[in-house]
Amino acid sequence: MNSSRLKQRSYAFLTIASFSLCIAPWAYAEEEEGMQGPPLGWTFGAAVISNNLAYRGADADTIIVPAIGYEGENYFIRGLSAGRSLVRTREQQAWVALTLDLSRFQPGETSDPQMQLLERRNFNAQLGVGYRYQLGRPGNISVTLSTDVTGRHDGQRGQLQYSIPLNRPMQAWQVSPNIGVNYASSRYVDYYYGISEAESARSDLPAFAGSDAFSPFIGISGYQYFNERLSLAGGFTLTRSASAIADSPMVTRGSYRTIFATLQYRF
Repeated sequence: MNSSRLKQRSYAFLTIASFSLCIAPWAYAEEEEGMQGPPLGWTFGAAVISNNLAYRGADADTIIVPAIGYEGENYFIRGLSAGRSLVRTREQQAWVALTLDLSRFQPGETSDPQMQLLERRNFNAQLGVGYRYQLGRPGNISVTLSTDVTGRHDGQRGQLQYSIPLNRPMQAWQVSPNIGVNYASSRYVDYYYGISEAESARSDLPAFAGSDAFSPFIGISGYQYFNERLSLAGGFTLTRSASAIADSPMVTRGSYRTIFATLQYRF
């Protein structure tokens, strides 16, 4: 990736960070501690994220962004989400949150000449609820459900995840393998992967209408505290695209991966 493209993308995410919704998929490792322990206050740092996108002709999207988090008595900022805790005990957590969905398609960033003739697909914001139940040593189960509030597509997303922390909470390190399934409604899939009749006529790609999609994933995340304030977190996720997504003419691969790492300082 050339420096001008990296600079352009970094600027977009810096703008997002200024609204206290900076990108941070590593938040799972941080929230594991924040949900169970006392309020943690503010954290600041930097993150590197690499997404191997499934769109035709698109390179891996690698960005460097600031990392901002907050864990208070009732309110929080966890990566792309800002919200309020409704229930917060050692066994159960429930919350409501506004989440920035960074899914997008930019025709100018693909090398495929047909894909360059399609319409741009933009970010959206999702309002939703989440619930997590701590099973103890066997692991944790969490579920989230949200809906678009920007009018981009008026679609819904959901996730069911099971994770297994390999050590006790509140220790200096933790590694958590996880497995689950992501849900995307037909409107969501149609917006990001559908091809209209007009686009088909212009690009010569087959028209495609989206349908509900269930995409399984596996991953691993974790963190390491070097002292009371400085920490390193990271993770890897591999998602198998549902046929409702993989069958789109916009897609060339049946799976995609995300890798991230962040260094943070707690005040």
